[in-house]
Amino acid sequence: MRRILAAAVAAGLAVGLTACASPSDAQKPAASHSTIPKPTPTSTGSTQPADLASTSDLGIAIYDAGTYLTGKDSGYATDGSSTDAFPMHSRVQMVRVSLDGSSPAGDVDVTGLTVKDSRWEGDPNLAVLDTNEGPAHARSLGLPWLAEGAFDSSSKWKLTNHKLVNFLLAFYVPTSATVLHLVVNVPSQQVPLTLNLTLASD
Repeated sequence: MRRILAAAVAAGLAVGLTACASPSDAQKPAASHSTIPKPTPTSTGSTQPADLASTSDLGIAIYDAGTYLTGKDSGYATDGSSTDAFPMHSRVQMVRVSLDGSSPAGDVDVTGLTVKDSRWEGDPNLAVLDTNEGPAHARSLGLPWLAEGAFDSSSKWKLTNHKLVNFLLAFYVPTSATVLHLVVNVPSQQVPLTLNLTLASD
């Protein structure tokens, strides 16, 4: 299954990455999605999977899709703190997720897929999605934001065999973090799948 997925995704969608938002951009008026700052490319490249995982009928590949610096505070604080955990100019790591089905039934039910249990190695807190600016960066890359966007918010999320579905995630990067443990939980599968992405060097 891993070989099939790797070959399929390598021939699939190639995501173009261009230049990152500078700190001065945060002082400019809000831009439309067609003119938002573009993410910074990383050395990993979008065509090589950072990690692969599979069950008997579902394959998942993740890709380093680049980074950007935020133009505003996150509005998120850890328990017991009044300080913003990710202030303006924090680094955000984008992750492209690619799903591939291989079921005797012809499709795989991925309804309710979540990544809420993902963590950064060495950080006791759950990884935090940038819901402020992440959706706009997803649009700039031509990708849906989260699994909900990939399946058009349908009540049933059906993954047709070998018809790749891609979507984007964007996680704030805590200080000194280097490895993201992305936990993909699909209720129809027996156990969650954990995939690892190591940040590219600056």
